[in-house]
Amino acid sequence: MIRPIEYVVSLNAPQTQTFQVAMLVRNVSTPALQVALPVWRQGRYAVLNPAGTVRSVSATTTSGRKLTIHKTDKTTWKIATEGAPEIVIRYTVYANSLNDRTRHVDDTHAFLSGATVFMYVPDRRSDAVLVRLDAPPNWEIACGLDAAPDDARTLLAQDYDVLIDSPIEIGIH
Repeated sequence: MIRPIEYVVSLNAPQTQTFQVAMLVRNVSTPALQVALPVWRQGRYAVLNPAGTVRSVSATTTSGRKLTIHKTDKTTWKIATEGAPEIVIRYTVYANSLNDRTRHVDDTHAFLSGATVFMYVPDRRSDAVLVRLDAPPNWEIACGLDAAPDDARTLLAQDYDVLIDSPIEIGIH
């Protein structure tokens, strides 16, 4: 059974204009796993560089064992899985781009355009996706994705393409 790829977005220090993402990929069966960020954003016909604002990319097993990861090109990272069936990729995003509607966070809100925030596994774009938002308790979510039945701060998408077509606005509305 293929379980969803899960993301946790931690917006615990929004005044820094950064946030952290943890991406859990299950059902890994290859010696290497590639993850990438698109160079485009829906609704904008221009080549972007969202990977340029990504810092501190790391990969571990779910038990915390560090895995080798290296950047292979402008927007792609390769992870040596060492036989681990589940991999956690963590990274920090600097989000100060309000004018181009890609990613922005401050102490009142966060706007996340998925293509500039969420890495993906190229051959697993059709997997279901789950996004948990860890944000100040008084922040409300506005997004076209459905919330999980038991948690309004967990969003569900049938696949990566639906996720990136559903910008997330969370904040004091």
